[in-house]
Amino acid sequence: MTYTTADVQMVEEHIVQGERHVVRQQELIDRLRAHGLPTDAAEELLGDFRNMLKQHWDHRAAMITAIKLAQRRA
Repeated sequence: MTYTTADVQMVEEHIVQGERHVVRQQELIDRLRAHGLPTDAAEELLGDFRNMLKQHWDHRAAMITAIKLAQRRA
């Protein structure tokens, strides 16, 4: 597949948003713990956010590699 810099930019925006979600979710977990409340569901969601963020990082890396390969062929 051929990617453009706009595609990479879109994934980078998703990464920024994902990083914000991770930080906010961790802050929520910290507040819940401070009040002695259960955190299981919040921690599970944090894990989901981290997994999605890793997928975005991996996707960006694959896109950049594909772009560099396409540039070498051109």
